[in-house]
Amino acid sequence: MNIWMWISIPLFTLAVAVIVVEYIYPWRNSRSPTPIPLSHEHLRHTINECLAQQNASEIVIFEFASKKNKYANAFADGMFKKKIYFSDYFLHELTCEEVKAILVHEICHLKNYHLFVQMLMLIMPIPVGLFAVQITYSVVAAIEIMGFHLTSPLYFTVILIFLILIIPICYLTFYLNLLKLHERHADEYVIKSGINPDVLISALTKLHNLNDEPKSLSKLEEKFSTHPSLENRIKYINEFAKSMVK
Repeated sequence: MNIWMWISIPLFTLAVAVIVVEYIYPWRNSRSPTPIPLSHEHLRHTINECLAQQNASEIVIFEFASKKNKYANAFADGMFKKKIYFSDYFLHELTCEEVKAILVHEICHLKNYHLFVQMLMLIMPIPVGLFAVQITYSVVAAIEIMGFHLTSPLYFTVILIFLILIIPICYLTFYLNLLKLHERHADEYVIKSGINPDVLISALTKLHNLNDEPKSLSKLEEKFSTHPSLENRIKYINEFAKSMVK
């Protein structure tokens, strides 16, 4: 594999990550249910004030219908044309201050390009896999030059297990830990912004209750979850808030 191939693969990976975050995600989010501008005038004023305080007035806010299926959520997309979406069920059930806490949480994701980093890490196994195959081939060639012939079925089975099973599981664990790290970072950002940690905890608790999500997870479930459990999240928020006071 020549040097131009090694240069083109990372550039291609970067380009795909940008295209997905800036174009494909927004296209998917613009589909049914169709997002519309915020219909709550008072809430719109509160949100615009918060965006201005966060130097994030370029972010466009939308809401989408979800009361029928009782789905409460907030999420963001875009790198250059940044947008945040709230479900109307979410807006109906949370107070203005709680909505503001979740808004600041999503602003942190956008400001720190968390979506781009996550997509980049999701695509990364392609070049990493090519690199692993190339390294394996080089090591095998070097060993055979030394006079050792690795032709047994056991050898190929071990290599196959390593490439197809061990590496993907390790990488998946790393990726999920990255997602949870971003959630903690966004929670920290909310508290640093001056929002009462109890308000953030209340908003997160309501989201979990509205969506009938469990408060705690087993260690294995949490390890393979994209978010920390509510129980651990509350514990971390309280600990971080106390450390801010010291």
